[in-house]
Amino acid sequence: MTLAIDSRGNYYALFDGTKNDNDPRKFPYHVYMVVSKDHGKHWSKPMQIDHDRNRRGTHELADFVVTSPGNVDVVWYGTTRTGEPNGVCGTVANQTPCKDGFPPFNKKGAPAWHVFMAQSRNALSAHPRWVQVMANPAVTHYGRLCSNGIVCGSSDRTLLDYISVVVDCRGFAHIVYGSNTKKQDKHGVSYVRISNQVGGSRIARPLSC
Repeated sequence: MTLAIDSRGNYYALFDGTKNDNDPRKFPYHVYMVVSKDHGKHWSKPMQIDHDRNRRGTHELADFVVTSPGNVDVVWYGTTRTGEPNGVCGTVANQTPCKDGFPPFNKKGAPAWHVFMAQSRNALSAHPRWVQVMANPAVTHYGRLCSNGIVCGSSDRTLLDYISVVVDCRGFAHIVYGSNTKKQDKHGVSYVRISNQVGGSRIARPLSC
């Protein structure tokens, strides 16, 4: 979970997950946000940020940036494959294959991951409008994507949980994220890449500008 505060003191909390760990195929991993207009005393109901065409897929390791009230950019790793991205589940001492777990990068059917961004200028309203785009047309990762930290076991954590977004004084987003090919993943190698927004809609610039 990540917390942010806009220029007028409104709170925003971002998180991703499934509504039922026992059936991630039926209940896909999505990115959610809640907001508070009274410094955390009361919070809105969770709103789903990602809006893929078929409402399926898997969305993980989200991050966001907030500037003036309602102005938000959210980024995450996403794939069209629906299931458990971690591959293996359990505890440090006892790990078993996850139900509907993704195959590793070197197996048939390994899903392809991309970086996505959703933008809103009215996230505090009752019915916010979100515009979603794919930030990197090239595949950033294949196979499993572990979000279980030290419990990852044999799941793939070559990207760690590294993805971040900031906004410049023009209101354009800059996304930093981990990336590797199948060949690089085979050797445990990953690289830091950046996607810079150069046009299109933008959110209000940060107060520090």
